[in-house]
Amino acid sequence: MDFKQAVAFMKEQTHIYAERVREGVVVEVKFSRRMKNLWGTCDPVRKIITYNLKWVDVNQNNEEALKALVIHECCHLRFLYHNRDFEGLCQSFGLKTKRTRKNVENIIAVEQKCVGICPGCGKECKRHNLPKYKTSCCCCDSVYNDKYQLHYKRVD
Repeated sequence: MDFKQAVAFMKEQTHIYAERVREGVVVEVKFSRRMKNLWGTCDPVRKIITYNLKWVDVNQNNEEALKALVIHECCHLRFLYHNRDFEGLCQSFGLKTKRTRKNVENIIAVEQKCVGICPGCGKECKRHNLPKYKTSCCCCDSVYNDKYQLHYKRVD
């Protein structure tokens, strides 16, 4: 599917799932280029769901990823926070909410411009910007450890 079809698909799916999550609700769907760190947002009070246009562009051929984001944001119409009720609602629509390393690696993010390499295991960690704080490899240690500090470089 091309970019215009992906945008139309997301609008259509958003209206379908918003109705399923909260009967009778009509949401306004927006797209923004200004989002740097978010894939989408939901304002349940004003009933506005906004998607990151860059993310949609990168994932336009991945219908599963588009639909997963739509379901996630629509579930915020009922539950604001990522709690058990929110996860249960997402799962009722077939969305896997438990974030395992494998699931996160399979999700395509917005353009990755920075790469950090772990000195311990050699794993590459990609980010869209340089981190503000020191980070270490989560594979080698579950808490920050200087021994596994990632050193990021810009990739252009």
